[in-house]
Amino acid sequence: MPNSKNFCLSKKIAEDDFFKAQIEQIYIRNNEAELVPRVGRHTIKFGKIEAIENKLTKLKYFYKNKINQHGWKKYKAINLKFKHQVIGEKYN
Repeated sequence: MPNSKNFCLSKKIAEDDFFKAQIEQIYIRNNEAELVPRVGRHTIKFGKIEAIENKLTKLKYFYKNKINQHGWKKYKAINLKFKHQVIGEKYN
């Protein structure tokens, strides 16, 4: 039986034109999600599937304001696991 939280995450992504165009795959492991975007070499560490709208809002802000400033190839991961921050993990 599918997990309703997993369904909510995929539904939120499918309903948003920006994320529908950006997110290619969703992996669920140990009750945590990892998103794979179509553009860039990074992954998105979504973390536990909770506070979905809040995390997606922070991710959209990061994409529109930070990645556009620093470039798509600079980040290896975007971490949304923490409540009040987005961590951009850069390549060395």
